[in-house]
Amino acid sequence: MRLQSIFTYSIMLGIALASGLPSAWATYSLPADRSVVWQGNVGVLNDIPARTAICATLSPSGGDDTAAIKAAIESCKSSGQVVKLNEGTFNVTPPLALPYGITLRGAGMGKTILKGLGTTSVYFLKIGPASNSLGSSVNISGGLSKGSSTITTASAHGWVAGDLILIDQLNNPDASPPVDNYGSNNSACTWCGRSSGTRSLGQIAKVVAIPSSTTATLEIPLYWNYSSSLTPQATKIVGVLEGAGVESMTLDNMQSGNANQVDNYGTVVMRGTSNSWLLDVEVLGSHQTALKLFTTYRNTVRGCKLHEPSASAPAGVGIYGIYFNPYASANLIENNQIYHLTTGMMLNGATSGNVISYNYITDLYNSAAANWNLSAIGAHGAHPFMNLIEGNYTSGRLRADEVWGTSSHQVFFRNRQSLQAGRVNGPWNMDVQSRQHFHSFIGNVIGTPGVEGAYELQNASISLSQSSIYRFGYNSDGDTSPTSNDPGVLATALRHNNWDSVNNTVVPNAGSDPALPASLYLTAKPAWMGAAVQWPPIGPDVSPMYPAAPALGTGTPFGSGSAPIPPSVLAIVAGGTSYTDSSGFTYGDDANFSGGNTAFSSDSISGTEDDYLYKTERYGDFSYNFAVPNGAYNVTLKMAENYWTAAGQRVFNINVNGASAAANLDIFAKVGANTAYDLVVPVTVTNGTIKIDFISLVDNAKVSAIRIDPATSPTPTPSPTPTATPTPTPAPTGFTAVAGGSSFTDSTGTRYEADSGFVGGSTASTSAAISGTVDDYLYQHERYGNFYYDIPVANGTYSIVLKFAEIYWTAAGRRVFNVLVNGTTAISNLDIFAKVGINTAYDVILPVNVTNGAIKIQFVTVADNAKVSAIQIVPGIVSPTPTPTPTPTPTQTPTDNFTINSSAGSGGTISPSGSVSVAAGASQTFKITPLKKYAIEKVVVDGISKGAVTSYTFSNVTANHTISATFVRR
Repeated sequence: MRLQSIFTYSIMLGIALASGLPSAWATYSLPADRSVVWQGNVGVLNDIPARTAICATLSPSGGDDTAAIKAAIESCKSSGQVVKLNEGTFNVTPPLALPYGITLRGAGMGKTILKGLGTTSVYFLKIGPASNSLGSSVNISGGLSKGSSTITTASAHGWVAGDLILIDQLNNPDASPPVDNYGSNNSACTWCGRSSGTRSLGQIAKVVAIPSSTTATLEIPLYWNYSSSLTPQATKIVGVLEGAGVESMTLDNMQSGNANQVDNYGTVVMRGTSNSWLLDVEVLGSHQTALKLFTTYRNTVRGCKLHEPSASAPAGVGIYGIYFNPYASANLIENNQIYHLTTGMMLNGATSGNVISYNYITDLYNSAAANWNLSAIGAHGAHPFMNLIEGNYTSGRLRADEVWGTSSHQVFFRNRQSLQAGRVNGPWNMDVQSRQHFHSFIGNVIGTPGVEGAYELQNASISLSQSSIYRFGYNSDGDTSPTSNDPGVLATALRHNNWDSVNNTVVPNAGSDPALPASLYLTAKPAWMGAAVQWPPIGPDVSPMYPAAPALGTGTPFGSGSAPIPPSVLAIVAGGTSYTDSSGFTYGDDANFSGGNTAFSSDSISGTEDDYLYKTERYGDFSYNFAVPNGAYNVTLKMAENYWTAAGQRVFNINVNGASAAANLDIFAKVGANTAYDLVVPVTVTNGTIKIDFISLVDNAKVSAIRIDPATSPTPTPSPTPTATPTPTPAPTGFTAVAGGSSFTDSTGTRYEADSGFVGGSTASTSAAISGTVDDYLYQHERYGNFYYDIPVANGTYSIVLKFAEIYWTAAGRRVFNVLVNGTTAISNLDIFAKVGINTAYDVILPVNVTNGAIKIQFVTVADNAKVSAIQIVPGIVSPTPTPTPTPTPTQTPTDNFTINSSAGSGGTISPSGSVSVAAGASQTFKITPLKKYAIEKVVVDGISKGAVTSYTFSNVTANHTISATFVRR
């Protein structure tokens, strides 16, 4: 999910958590200058895909399997395919490489084992392109503010949409915060950024649009207020691999670990990767680093286990679990185990906007520092910033050192942190050293009763064994003097609602509003988390304040520790046998049903290339029951009316998990006979089951095929301050709202109220002028994501006016979504840009008959994010026809002309074609004619399918329209 231009981040999750705090308490909101929007902007876009296209399957040979694995990867290099390694031990001679956007999948960690044999490789496994480097740089002259999603370059940049760029600027040691690559070891960190480390603050960004040769639109806006006086630049990253994943195996580097696997290398290296992942992978044996992230953007590392030095690793040196090299942004490191190494995770250089969450880091050891509490998570080389460290269960220290310079704006939220048992030196849970400014500590559970002796150490003479919750401003691990203590560390630290063992209570340092959000990046409990684990799992406001830790190496406190592969897409042919559709996706045999009968039609089906999926059916009163992990899903129900020839002859209801998904559904009334009709139902699963009930009203309920996909982004759980429960007979006064905005009175005198009645979604706005309207404000704001509005109204007939404008994307196909009204699809595959272009008003009227006292409008993402700008609900019918048509944009005079754009695909014609000017109030008929050997597939008017009609008339034209026709070969 891409990020909109949001300049203020306010967490709007539960305000009455397990602490029992009353809902009148405000929810704590992290100050905007200390945060970025992590939600939806870290890890693989739309989460790790559950790939099903198995290209090659291998079993261990007993000999050296290196060549066979490399050959399988090479033969399956088309994006999205899977190389499957069966259970057993594969002997390999590293290095292995995954240079394509495919998945290398085993049968599980400890089941599929790749055992290294050689002793000279620079890595065991590399995920990334054949080469990766930094290209040419260009100065940035505009769009430098934090939150900006468009930058301007001083000269032509030469980028294209999809490029990754590194944005950075010169260091400024005298700024607030200081940014400096020179630290307590009295030498410069030359590897902490470009220009020998003098550009150590920055971020990787993805270019998603090129408005001009000197401008670029970014997927995720800037994390920082860059300064023109520090020569900000953007540098293209050359050589990027997208969509590569390694899953469910053990990489055994115990014997193959060697002295070449150091510095920019390691056991596993992800370099030049985007939207790639490690899932359920054990990394066993490391000479210096188990996992190295280098020039990475939006990758996910989940459910992995990293442990043990390799057999040849020298004693007394640093061996890291995960090492962020310079240039790492928007990565998600989630639910991993790290133990028996010297350091858990270390952040270095331009490392920004990442989330490190729900990891279990313990039992760290270094023989050269046997009595020291070691770094579980730390910042080491200048200049990491705006990274979220949430929900981790760590022992040792959470540290920001000054060895190689500065860091700032790190957020520690809901972590369980304790010291290592028996370690007498460095007993400081939160150790923030000199010139590490603007660190935030919110909702953590810190320390163990009877262990720590002081709340904080700062600007005082101390000993190396003097224990505390916080240690602020000292310039190194060995510094015990107040002489060079930096008071700016404590002065800029933010602490709020942390429990600590010294006070043995919660300390609300930052203010009086104690209620905490459950997460700063998740909207609900994640599907991989164990069912018995409370949500949130850690905090001073839940009981117990943290879960029990499992035995070492057996999992994390948050679940099994080997996170399940995201659920494969479930799909069946109702009443039929397996079928592979035109996209290559396979539907299985009919299964998981209870009741009903089956039938088959030989008639051709319009509106699809996959007739078979709509020719079969299960009918009657019946249900389907699918076992799935908890989480958010889209359930697609495929149907066609291939028996009745008129409306009203088959009417039925559909319930999903007991809630109405479609009421009084009449397929023929929707699309006619023998025409494909898909109903998409979003559902959030909390009980491990999706149950779909088909209930006959007239004749028999039916379905032809079912597909269940993990949602592109989780549907947010309802806010604890929901909209009012519908009263039995509310007055039919209608409803208005500016989605994501404040109240506004339009040019006709209609007042739109501030946004209300919604559940889920995020908000954004633009200052750009909007064409096609004099009420720009109504289209400059939006609510986006997967969300819905639930509006109580009296039963009766209404018109819903939905107002849209594409204020972000600059091309068709980038934003596509569906709109459901009371469970029934009202708009399918809406692409606003394809309708009217960018920054242009687009209205749709949807008539609805209400029988249950409420109007529920659901916005379901297909590509990027669904959105709406304003909503008006008016009693009665305000459209001249009962079918949804765009409302007129404001007119200047009653004699205006309007434009109808008509187009036809290959295989036929539409007449008249192109842009047709029609006087206000006039009518215009279009004729659709297929060529020989072709048939009309469908005619789409303003985004709504009218079926395979041969003509269509726009009557009393009062707005711009579109009409398009597609054809299929007979």
